[in-house]
Amino acid sequence: MGPAERQLRLSSLALTRFQNVRTGDCVAFRSKLTWRGHATPGESCRLNAALLRHCELSGNPWAIWAIAMKPLSECRLYAFVDKAYLAGRDPEVVTACLCDGGADLIQLRAKGAALEEVRVLARALLAITRPAGVGLVINDHPVLARELGADFCHLGQEDFFGAGFLRVAELRPAPCPLRIGLSTHQPADAQRALQAAADYIAIGPVYPTATKPSAKPVTLEYVRWAAAHVTVPWFAIGGINLNNLDEVIAAGARRICVVSAILDTPDVAARCREFKARLA
Repeated sequence: MGPAERQLRLSSLALTRFQNVRTGDCVAFRSKLTWRGHATPGESCRLNAALLRHCELSGNPWAIWAIAMKPLSECRLYAFVDKAYLAGRDPEVVTACLCDGGADLIQLRAKGAALEEVRVLARALLAITRPAGVGLVINDHPVLARELGADFCHLGQEDFFGAGFLRVAELRPAPCPLRIGLSTHQPADAQRALQAAADYIAIGPVYPTATKPSAKPVTLEYVRWAAAHVTVPWFAIGGINLNNLDEVIAAGARRICVVSAILDTPDVAARCREFKARLA
């Protein structure tokens, strides 16, 4: 394909996206269209920034979801902006480094923070993740995630089932396309999450982890079980680092969540790239 033909095709695709925002057909076009294969990473970032601004001006409350990240099934590295691990660093700078390093999803975890503080921080992070085509996950706050147009909300078993919910659809009234992920710690939890129609589930903690020091490790046995039985995208989590990554992959994991093994390093982007290279 020559440069002129490529530019024409990209322009046509961009026009379709903008038209879908205007008509409100965000869920359909998000599932079908992507910049992948049509634009360079730099072009994708600029186009998504323009589309983000168009969403803000469109008057359509769900238009923000029109900017497509890669399909969840293609996501491999799930990273975190966890306030407990920032060590004084600017969360926006850390988020940019995670995006630069190739994180596919980034969860904002701010345990103990006031809701307004989480709102302000989430809005700032969305301004970084959205143009980069990286999905932002809000931990614990589904109403806030819907309000801000975050891609996902993540909830623990107690926050979802313990609160009386049985189906994730209860947290996303139509036409809201917010996706919900659930933590699981044993096969019974996973089966319950699948029955609730979770969009993804977390499998762990695989190893002891300072993030949840009281949690009993599920070991690689649960990872093997998940590889054989879980039918939605799932992520191994808990104590995973570059030293044990190969055995997690050998147990059947194709997607992982990493907190301290990325955030406890001075070069966050470089560490992300190391993980992505091993997950390829």
